[in-house]
Amino acid sequence: MFVVLLVAYVVFWGPLFTVILIQPGVNGPSTAYEMSLHVAFAHTFVNPTLILVLHKELRHASSNASCCYTLCNSQEPDMPFEPSPAASRLNRSYL
Repeated sequence: MFVVLLVAYVVFWGPLFTVILIQPGVNGPSTAYEMSLHVAFAHTFVNPTLILVLHKELRHASSNASCCYTLCNSQEPDMPFEPSPAASRLNRSYL
């Protein structure tokens, strides 16, 4: 996962850093700078999406939190909520 995130960072931010290094004295923003800046900003959406797709536990937790998952995959709609043993221990420690 780390390698994928690192490659995504280089792919999205590399063009902007390259343009800045090649054209340091340009007065005003150039077209290449504007385009590479938009590509770099796209990384703010791609990075969390990659983390969500690649991290198994986070993906499972987010699917459990969504309403669609609970409505579509519930066996019995009237089934009561049963907390995990770890959550039960946490609740007892505060009593």
